[in-house]
Amino acid sequence: MEPDRGCRCRDPKLSSWGRCLHCLGMVVCACLFLLGFLMCRLAVEYKDQYGTGQWLSSLAQGSAIMLVSLAGLADSVYATRCIGSNFGFLTHISGRAVFYIMMGFYALPVTQTLWEVRKHPGQDSFTAAFALIGVILAFVAGLVHCIFICRGGASVDRKHLGSSEPPEQVGATQA
Repeated sequence: MEPDRGCRCRDPKLSSWGRCLHCLGMVVCACLFLLGFLMCRLAVEYKDQYGTGQWLSSLAQGSAIMLVSLAGLADSVYATRCIGSNFGFLTHISGRAVFYIMMGFYALPVTQTLWEVRKHPGQDSFTAAFALIGVILAFVAGLVHCIFICRGGASVDRKHLGSSEPPEQVGATQA
């Protein structure tokens, strides 16, 4: 197995708190995926009630939320080179903290719609409830990640943030 690749649960460098953060991340990403799915589903199902711009916006936002949440879910379970290369911010605890907080803010405008959908019985009500939970948990996960960073639990990630070699000075003269 390559370093920093493979199942997150078997990573010997990961503390129990780190494992808990990955488990919380799995739940958040699964719920946010449902949010994206519901946004796409409602736009397709009630196309006549959406303007063209709003319809395209809901489809694009829902698809983007599903894509990034799926990548976050996959990275919380199993570290791969593909996700590390394309979604590098998910491989560091600080990047995941920002990701969860930003996804929470990004999803805030649709919470009123989710609340209304949740009131009506049916499958969409169930999905909307979990999507609302995902929005709330996104903020909680981001905050918990920040607390973990501040209390010094992210020492493994710190080595990735800087270079050990000093930068070259372009145009500097040697004395």
